[in-house]
Amino acid sequence: MGYIISSASKMTRRLIKQYTKKYYTKRYSEKFIGKGYSLIASNCIGGIINNRVGQPQNSPTVNLWIPQAEFIRFVLNLHYYMEQELVFIESEYKYPVALLDDVHINFTHYATKEQAKEDWERRKKRIIWDNIYIIMYEDEVTREELLLLKDVECKKLIVLTCLKDNLDLPFMKYIEKDKHGRENDYVFLDSDFFGRMTFEKQWDYVAWLND
Repeated sequence: MGYIISSASKMTRRLIKQYTKKYYTKRYSEKFIGKGYSLIASNCIGGIINNRVGQPQNSPTVNLWIPQAEFIRFVLNLHYYMEQELVFIESEYKYPVALLDDVHINFTHYATKEQAKEDWERRKKRIIWDNIYIIMYEDEVTREELLLLKDVECKKLIVLTCLKDNLDLPFMKYIEKDKHGRENDYVFLDSDFFGRMTFEKQWDYVAWLND
């Protein structure tokens, strides 16, 4: 009986999330009035935002994550890294991992390196170089490394953080952690019962893209 109740509860939650996903996608896509852009992100947040506002994935950094200190190197020399070839390596993870010169690309949502490479190559050709937005989060990076971001060439850049040490930097955005301590809250990928992410309750990213 307990199994049946648990299964029914999971199904109900899944249906609710499917409905709310459609609702928020419609709501945010109607608010979006910007032009085509490329969102370079250090984890899945970029893909989530693109889906929310109904825009294509004009960036190879979708369904993957990059260590934050390495991501800073990556965006500082984006043209260079986009010219490099992915070299897949052995790792502790079940998903494919590749090196792009000295940057680790963790293809979290891919089953094979072939599919990961195919999507990476296809999407990097879509980059809109004159309208690049960058998003990352503060994790295992020093203030000195964060300060390097001032030299990044892009339309806009934001660093999400649940820390208060570097909020004087103009690109930092404080996001208060959800009090329930949900899974993945430290990388800002946690969501509530209705599928709404904690970061989107505290940050108007549609206005950020529109401005």
